[in-house]
Amino acid sequence: MRAYLLIPISALLGFMACDDAATESTDPMDLSITDVMPGQDQAVERDIDAATIGDAGTGNDGSLRDLGADLGPDTSRVNVPPSTPRLLAGTAERSLGFPIGIGTVGYAPGAGAKTPFALTYPGTNAQHTDLTARALVLRQDGIAIALVRSDSVGIWQDMVRDVQVRLRDEGRGDLADGLVIGATHTHSSGGRIFDHFIGALAVGPFLPGLYQRVRDAIVESVLLADEAAVPAKVGHMTIEVPRLHTDRRCENPTLQDDSMGLIKVEHDNGDLLALVVNYAIHGTVLGTDDWTLSRDASGAIEAGIEAALPRYAPVLFFQSWAGDMAPEAPSDRVTNAGHDLRPAFIQLDAIAAEAAAVVPPRLTEIETTTTPGLKVASVAVPLDVQLINPNGQFDNYEYGGIYCLSAEANCLDSGQPFGPEDLSCLPVPADWTVNWTLMSAIRIGDLGLVTLPGEPLTSVGTQLRDQALMSSGLSQMFVLGYAQGYLAYLLHPEDYWMGGYESASSLMGPGFGRYLIERGTSIAGLLADEATDLDFTPIHLGSHAALEYEPLVDEAALGEPAVETQSPEGADQVWIEWVGGGPLTDAPRVHLQAEVEENWVDVVHPSGQAITSGGPEIELSLAVEPSYEAQLEYSERVFRWTARMPRIFSVTPPGGQLTGTYRFVIEGVSGEAYRLVGAPFTLATP
Repeated sequence: MRAYLLIPISALLGFMACDDAATESTDPMDLSITDVMPGQDQAVERDIDAATIGDAGTGNDGSLRDLGADLGPDTSRVNVPPSTPRLLAGTAERSLGFPIGIGTVGYAPGAGAKTPFALTYPGTNAQHTDLTARALVLRQDGIAIALVRSDSVGIWQDMVRDVQVRLRDEGRGDLADGLVIGATHTHSSGGRIFDHFIGALAVGPFLPGLYQRVRDAIVESVLLADEAAVPAKVGHMTIEVPRLHTDRRCENPTLQDDSMGLIKVEHDNGDLLALVVNYAIHGTVLGTDDWTLSRDASGAIEAGIEAALPRYAPVLFFQSWAGDMAPEAPSDRVTNAGHDLRPAFIQLDAIAAEAAAVVPPRLTEIETTTTPGLKVASVAVPLDVQLINPNGQFDNYEYGGIYCLSAEANCLDSGQPFGPEDLSCLPVPADWTVNWTLMSAIRIGDLGLVTLPGEPLTSVGTQLRDQALMSSGLSQMFVLGYAQGYLAYLLHPEDYWMGGYESASSLMGPGFGRYLIERGTSIAGLLADEATDLDFTPIHLGSHAALEYEPLVDEAALGEPAVETQSPEGADQVWIEWVGGGPLTDAPRVHLQAEVEENWVDVVHPSGQAITSGGPEIELSLAVEPSYEAQLEYSERVFRWTARMPRIFSVTPPGGQLTGTYRFVIEGVSGEAYRLVGAPFTLATP
C-alpha cells in the first residue's frame, strides 16, 4: 500500500494554474490525498507494473501498433470488422458524468462551497454546457484511428492506457491501437480523476467512482462511433485565425502562430459528417469563482461553428500549443445591450460568433478523398531526469521537481534569467515519479498528427510541427497538445530559466520541452513511406487489467418531480424552477419550444440543432435542501433545479434574437424518468 502524502498547498500556489481568469487562493491549507466523498469507500490501491525497457515492433497485420505496449492475446482483436479499401467514418458523443457540485480545476484551491464532490476546490452550482467525450473513428484497410476529444483540463496517461485495455477486452484491439485522446483544457471541467499526487494538486484528490464514469464514457463514445461508421471522404487544410487568442507570456519574445487546422469528414453526398478543429486557445474565460461547469473557449468555437453550418455536424476541438495563448473575445461581435447571465458568457458568445464567421465559409475549399491511407504509431516514451537534462543541471531532483523558480512575472523588458543555482524545487517523491509517457503520430493521407502530453508553449509546438513535418515527409502536420497524457507545461530551456508561472509549473527541468520535441520528431518519422527506426528505446509497459471501482451512489431525492415557479412576464431573464433528482442520476435536459400555428416545436439553430440546456443558451443550476453547508454528509435532500436564459443576448445568435411565444420542456430522472412542461412565456425584441 502506497503511503499518501500531506502537502502544504501554500507552497504550490500557481502550480498547474492558468492565470487568465483565475482567482487564486493565498490562504495556506493542507491537501490530503486520501480525501474521498463522504459515504464512499476509499480507493483500493492497485499494483503498478514496473516499467522495463523493451524492443519496439509492428503488428502482425503490418500496421504500426502501440510500439511500447503488451498487446495481449489475439482475442483482443476478435471483433475487428472486415477490412475495406475505402474510408469509413463515424462519430458519437457521451456525457463524461461530472455532476454539478464537482469543483472546477487548474486554479489554486480557495474559499468556496464544499459539496460531497468537492473538498479542496470550491464546488460548482451551475452548468453552462455539457461536458462530453466526442469520438471520431476512421477505418480503412484494417487500420482504425479513434480521435477522442474530452472536455477535461487534461487526460492522465494511465486513463488512456485503461481505455485501451477496455477496448481490447471488447475485442477491438484496432481501436485501442489507434486511440488518441485529447483534452480541451477547459478549466471549467470537473476534477478528481487523476490517480496521482500531481493530478490531485491540479484537479483535487482522486475519486475512484468518478474516474470510472469518465473512463467508461470515453470507451462508449469510441465503440458507438465505430458502430455508426459509414462510407466517407476526408480532407484537410490550414487557415489563419488571429482574433481568438493572444500571447500572454511576457518572459519570452512575443510569438503568436494563428494556424487553425481543419479536418473535414463528409458523407458521399457531400454533407458534412464531422469537423476536427486544431487551434491554440486556453480554456480560461470562466474563472474559479464562477462555480460553473462549461466547455469554455473550446466549446464556444465548437458551438459557434455547429450553429452556423447549413446542416448540423459535430465539431471536435483539439488543442495545439495553448500553453501561452490566452483566449481573446472580439469586442466588435458584441452588438446589443443584452441581459446575459454572466459577463463571461458574453465573451464566449463573441468567440463563437467569430468562429462561425471565419470557419464554415472555408470548408468548401477542402478537397476530400475516399482512400486517404491511414497509419498510426503510439510509443511509450521513457522519462528520466538525466536523459531529459543531460547537462546535469537538474540532477538534484532525480524524480522530477516542481515550483523550482519564482512564479512571479519576470518580463523580458526588465527581467533577468535565473540559473541552476536558483533552483529550489519541491521534489517529486520517488514513489510518485512518472517514468513514461505516451506519444502518438497519425497519418491521414498527406496529413500528419503528432501529440504532446502537456501544455506546449507556442515555440515548442511550432518547432515540433516543423520537425515532424520533415521527418514524416508529409505535406501538413498538426500538433495535438494536452493529448495522451498531461505532464504540465513544456518549455524550451531558455524560456524555462526566465521563470514565470509556466516555468514554475514544469515537472522535469529545463530540457523537458526539447526532449519531447526530439521524441515526437522520431515517432513522426514512422509515418514515412519508408519507416525509420526510432532514435530511442521505448518503454515496455507489461500487462494491465482494466480498473474497476464501486460506482458513486446518489443521495435520496425528496419530493416528486414538479415545476415550482417561473419568471414573471417581461423579466430580463426567463427561468423555470422544479424539483428533480440528485446530480449523479439526474442530468436534466431542458428544451426550448416555440408555438407555431398552435403546435409546439423545438427551437433550432440554422443548422437544425435544437436549443437545449446542453448548449450555451440555457444555464442549469442546482440548489439543495438541506444545504451542503448545513449537512455535508450524505442525506436525503430536495434537489431544486433552475434553467435560465437571457431575453436578449449581447451577441446576436446565429438565428437572430428570439421573438414569439415559448415554453420550457424538462426531461430528467428521479427514481424514474420524468417530463415536465412549463407555462408559455413571450419574448419580444425591444
